Amino acid sequence: MAQHKGQQVLKHLVLSEAAQADDELAAAQSERQGRAVRVIRGWKCESRSDLHSEVGAALQFPPYYGENFDAMDECLHDLSWMPADSYLIVVLDVERVLPDDDAGLKSFLSCLSEAARVWDEPADPRFEYPGRRAELRVVIAGDEGGLSRARAVLE
Repeated sequence: MAQHKGQQVLKHLVLSEAAQADDELAAAQSERQGRAVRVIRGWKCESRSDLHSEVGAALQFPPYYGENFDAMDECLHDLSWMPADSYLIVVLDVERVLPDDDAGLKSFLSCLSEAARVWDEPADPRFEYPGRRAELRVVIAGDEGGLSRARAVLE
């Protein structure tokens, strides 16, 4: 997994200072051919309900998305409704995601981490979702306090 200055990889997630994430996002959006780029706005995720609404909208989850962490995990492992050669998911302002809910933040980041790990493994053709074998890169961006909190809930 490519890592740039100011970034750390932890459990298949790239933890990044906001400026580096902005640069990566701008570069990805300019080269968009075949790449699905999605942004989850941390400031829209202060409650679990808000988080599920923002994630569902940003990733264009299908109507059957159950707005819970099990459903999020299932959708992140599939992505067949959004065919692409590669995927980039950027979570902006992680310090504002579920600010009073460390357990919820851990569940959210674990869903993203597990999906990135699974997409990084060779697919088992017996269980392969349509469109698999693409790269899924997840960048978690924020200030030092937010990144420290993300590290703490993931460890």
